[in-house]
Amino acid sequence: RALQPAAEPVLIQHVCVFRQKKNKFFALAQSELGDVYKVTLVFDRELEGGGVTDMTISLLDTLPVGNALNITKTGMLFVASEFGDHNLYQFERIDLEEAP
Repeated sequence: RALQPAAEPVLIQHVCVFRQKKNKFFALAQSELGDVYKVTLVFDRELEGGGVTDMTISLLDTLPVGNALNITKTGMLFVASEFGDHNLYQFERIDLEEAP
């Protein structure tokens, strides 16, 4: 962020995990500033006990800061707010790996 000092860390307030298929899932994490990040982990079942081999973090959008995030199976993101209106968003697509 342009207005935030580089030495100041980003505080993640909420995380929501969504399971897409048997071994494929992603998480959405919202910062204290409202930035929503998509976090994808790559597992390798060949490792002893299974293990994470790669992690990708992409900036998804900036939304009003909420108390909770919830993803429905129909592709909707519900953001519950403590002081303002609750918001409901629909995903157009969530595959951001190809995005610049």
